[in-house]
Amino acid sequence: MNHLDRPFTFARDTVYSNFDHVLDATVVCELKAAAGEVYAQHAAYNFCGFVWLLPDGRWVNQIWRHGTPVDDIYGNSIESVIEVANNSYGSE
Repeated sequence: MNHLDRPFTFARDTVYSNFDHVLDATVVCELKAAAGEVYAQHAAYNFCGFVWLLPDGRWVNQIWRHGTPVDDIYGNSIESVIEVANNSYGSE
């Protein structure tokens, strides 16, 4: 499977953590303001997600396990790509 190249710039903080299940609205605004240029981490125990907004308005959550990308999840909202990742790879 070919995976998207994620943007080069990392957001100032994690956008979502499975530890406390809180979406950081400030980071979401940062991602929206620089669509296609900035990404943020979806921190989880069983995977690492990298989330960004594509210029066409779709969200991506690129799932990594053991240093390798395993899935690109697309959706119309950041909440949807986080939910699909958690349902597929674990919500802890």
